[in-house]
Amino acid sequence: MDARRRQLFYVTSQGRVMAVDCEARGDTFVPRKPRMWSETPIYMNNNNWSNFDVAPDGKRVVAFPAPEEESKGSVHLTFLMNFFDEVKRRLP
Repeated sequence: MDARRRQLFYVTSQGRVMAVDCEARGDTFVPRKPRMWSETPIYMNNNNWSNFDVAPDGKRVVAFPAPEEESKGSVHLTFLMNFFDEVKRRLP
């Protein structure tokens, strides 16, 4: 049977995204040494919801970056819905 190499991603308590190469050989799980995937820490929340996701190819991560300094304000997001419908409406 052919061994398959994969990566596991996790976030440390300091907000660092880590990657671990691993293999599955039959019934055996073989992890390698963890390494930091990015120098940029991500925002850690006090809730139990996930605040990052990894693309299927493992080359990109989407996450909120950690603020450089503690802010007392809140995070504001703007979602633009139906963008192409609005463009069609405004163009002749």
